[in-house]
Amino acid sequence: YKVGNGARQMLSRALPQDRQDLLEAALEIHRAYYSDHCLEQTCPYPGMLDLIAALQERGLPLAVLSNKPHDMTVKIVAGLFRDDDFLQVRGHLPSTPLKPDPASAREIAGKLDLPPHLIAFLGDTMVDMQTAATAGMIPIGVTWGFRDRTELADNGAAAIIDHPLDFLDLIAEKPCRTGQ
Repeated sequence: YKVGNGARQMLSRALPQDRQDLLEAALEIHRAYYSDHCLEQTCPYPGMLDLIAALQERGLPLAVLSNKPHDMTVKIVAGLFRDDDFLQVRGHLPSTPLKPDPASAREIAGKLDLPPHLIAFLGDTMVDMQTAATAGMIPIGVTWGFRDRTELADNGAAAIIDHPLDFLDLIAEKPCRTGQ
C-alpha cells in the first residue's frame, strides 16, 4: 500500500529508493495541487450523512481526526458537511505527531470533555485501529474505506462494520447522551 500514514509516507513509498532526495519537492507539489483540488471527486460515503444525522439526534458529539494537513482537513469537512456536524475537526498539526500516535485523539477527547474509553473511534486502516487502542478508545473498523477486514481485525478492531448505519446497531444496546 502506498496510501496511509500521511502524505510524506505516501510519497516516500511512491518514490524509488534511489530517488528519496526528491521527497521534499514532491511534498511541495503534492500539497499545492491537493490544496486546490481536494474536493474534486470527493464525497461522503453512502450512508454517512444518515449516520451523522442519527447520531446527532441521539445527542452524541462527533469529531474528525485525519493525518491530512489541518487546513486541508478543515476545507474538506467544510465542503462536504454542515457547519454543526462535528464539534471538533482536526488534521495534522506540526505540534502533534501523526496517527497512530494517540496525542491528537486524546486532545479531541479532552475538548469534548469525554473520557477516551467512552469514545468509539471509527476508522478504515490499521493506523486508525492502533490510534484508537493506544488512546484508550473503542476501535471500530469500517470496510467502506480502502483496507480490508483482516487488516482491521489484526490491528485491534473491537468490531467491524460494513455500512455506516451498522454503527447504530452497535450502540443500540447502550444508549448514551452527551456528557454521560
